[in-house]
Amino acid sequence: MEKQVVFRDRQELDPADLNGIQEITRASLDRIVKEAVTDEARYAGLATTATSATAISVAQGCFVTGGEVYGVDGPVPFNLYENLPVQYKRYIAIVASGEDDVDDQVEERDFLIDADSDQVEPQAVPMRKLRQGSLTKVVGTPNIDPQLPTLPPNSVLVAKILFGTTGIDSIVMEESTKLPSLKKHGEQLIELENFRKRAEPQIGALTTQMSVLFETTNGKANRADLIEALVDLARVKEAANLPDSYSAYASDDFANDDETDPSSASGHTLANGALGFASTTAPKNLQLLNPTDPLVRRWDTDWITPAHEYETLLEVPGSNGDLAASSYQTQGVVTEVKSSGSKQVTVGTYTSVAAAKAALLKSGGTAGTVISETKVKQADGSYKTQYVAKKVR
Repeated sequence: MEKQVVFRDRQELDPADLNGIQEITRASLDRIVKEAVTDEARYAGLATTATSATAISVAQGCFVTGGEVYGVDGPVPFNLYENLPVQYKRYIAIVASGEDDVDDQVEERDFLIDADSDQVEPQAVPMRKLRQGSLTKVVGTPNIDPQLPTLPPNSVLVAKILFGTTGIDSIVMEESTKLPSLKKHGEQLIELENFRKRAEPQIGALTTQMSVLFETTNGKANRADLIEALVDLARVKEAANLPDSYSAYASDDFANDDETDPSSASGHTLANGALGFASTTAPKNLQLLNPTDPLVRRWDTDWITPAHEYETLLEVPGSNGDLAASSYQTQGVVTEVKSSGSKQVTVGTYTSVAAAKAALLKSGGTAGTVISETKVKQADGSYKTQYVAKKVR
């Protein structure tokens, strides 16, 4: 504290001295809050919760403005039933404000009225003066798109209540007017410091790389100058009747052997627009250092690949196995063919002898002219017997 009241032995005690102690303490605390915490209007605590569909309760807290702290004893109930909108919705704002020097704790105390006779007289007097915080509700106008109502002067918004025709829809605490917490600020500073320790080396490295990049590119031509130079070069080619693809002139691209020494002792070879050597075109047999290495697999004399696991390339699921054709019963008919110069005409192919005979009779042939039988393989691998019926003309 900046000031203090001095008491001495056998000194007269005046009530102003005792009151002065409190005034000095209050002024010091007000200055600390104003200069070290905030000088703006803020609230702390005052958590607002719904106790029913049309009622809320605000917990204890305080209202701070200009460094002065106004306490709010809680919980403070609010009944919002009378504010139910007939239609649409409305906002109800809970605001906090403060009042100075509120008398509190009224008690009867004896006051001396005659010093000679020590006569006293009782009086009811307030024993405390408060900075009393208060909470009020401000009701907005019902609307399809409801807006917050206008707040009273010298107050702060604590909570926003969206009120519908059936009751409370939502309660949102106002974060912008909440008193900041030094503890949370300290935790955030620790996180920022940890981030700075991680990011500072990376930022320094990036700065160095950017400087090197600037020095590297500082003497290079920009895009506009390069385009102008290319345009001028194109005009020169046009004036000299050079083809558009004419570039890299006076260089050997090995398209032919015009500029290649054929008598070179190394035996140069031109292939696919590149220069090679005779030794690269001669086939050579490669040998493994370890022919029995389990990590390689030899498929042919000159085909060696890494050892690998086999994978199924094609699979037909659902097969139950193979059945031999001999497990099926077949039936055949011995027929005779006369070589009298007559002509045989195929009537059709049938799945039974009876069907073949019926077809022959229907077509005017005899019932005994079933010529042969055949076996046809089905899609599931089995065989089916069919009969070919012919008639003689």
